[in-house]
Amino acid sequence: MFGAVQVYKDFNGDYRKRRVLKCDRMWFYPPECPGFVAGTPPSADQFFQSKIFFWRPVGVWGYSFHCPRTNCPGRNRKDAFLYRNGYHSKARQICDIDGWYTVLTEVLACGPCNKMAKDSSEDKRGIFLAWDSNIISQLSEAHQALFPATLTLR
Repeated sequence: MFGAVQVYKDFNGDYRKRRVLKCDRMWFYPPECPGFVAGTPPSADQFFQSKIFFWRPVGVWGYSFHCPRTNCPGRNRKDAFLYRNGYHSKARQICDIDGWYTVLTEVLACGPCNKMAKDSSEDKRGIFLAWDSNIISQLSEAHQALFPATLTLR
């Protein structure tokens, strides 16, 4: 799923490492189970892996989303868009017609909201998950149809 580790220099001049996805796709399938086993038996992990759907509308399609907050200071600016801020650490397990799969997503951040939260005492940072319904509703209908599930709180 991931390519080689890349080394880059951050704003402070420190060297950091990051892992980058190999390609711009959203579905990742587990390897096929071996049809013929020679020698030692394979581990059980090969037989219990599920497919993964990685929802990345900004990373794959390059979509530009506006902040969904009504009180965002950059809401009226045409150049204020959400930017990628890493990947969410939680995974959702979805029961599909033919089995289970895992859904992962990227995290999007709003610069004006984060700046406002930094300057004020309130901790209302502008961080959103890409599978949020307010984010998905900004996509075209064709791209909305590609999201495979309706996520609820439970």
